[in-house]
Amino acid sequence: GCSGSAVRAYQDQIVKHIPAVRNGRYLELGSHSLELTRKISERISVATQLSAVDLEPPKTVAKERARELGFHGCPPIDLVQGDASELPFRSESLDVVFHGCLLHHLERPLEAFNEVRRVLRPGGVAVLYLPCDPGLLLRMTQRAITQRAAKRLMKQASLSARYLWAIEHRNHYASLLEMIH
Repeated sequence: GCSGSAVRAYQDQIVKHIPAVRNGRYLELGSHSLELTRKISERISVATQLSAVDLEPPKTVAKERARELGFHGCPPIDLVQGDASELPFRSESLDVVFHGCLLHHLERPLEAFNEVRRVLRPGGVAVLYLPCDPGLLLRMTQRAITQRAAKRLMKQASLSARYLWAIEHRNHYASLLEMIH
C-alpha cells in the first residue's frame, strides 16, 4: 500500500471530521491496528467510551496499544471481535461511528450501512472514508508488483493472483455510490 506519510495524512483528514461529543460513545469499524482509534483518543478527550470492532480477534499490537493509551489517561478501549454487517451493539447506543478503509472490503456493504444507522443514536454521526484512486501510474506499478509477487507465492496452491486482487478491493467508490443511490 501507501507510504507511512500518506497514511498519516489520510488519517489526519478523517480525524478532522469526527466531532467531539461530551460523554460520547465512539466506535471504529475495521480497527485491526487501532491506529485511527489512537488518533481519535488523543484529539477527543471528552469521550467516555471508545470501542473498536474488527472481524478478526484483536491482534497483540492492538491490545498493547489499547493498554498503552489507558496509561496516558485516555478512555479505555473496548476491543470487540465482530462483523460490520452484524454489529454487536444495542440499537441507538452510539454517538459516533467511523472508519478509514473498510466498505470496499466488505461482501455486504449495504448491510454495514444499515447496521451503522441502527446503532447510531438520533443525531449521531457516521464518518465513513474510502480511499480514492491514487492515479494511473501508482495503480499500474502496484498491480504489476503485487501480481508478480502473488504469482510466485501462489503457483503451488493453484490460486489466481487476478482473483485475489479483485476480492481484496471488491467495492470501489463508484460501485458503492451506485448501491446507496
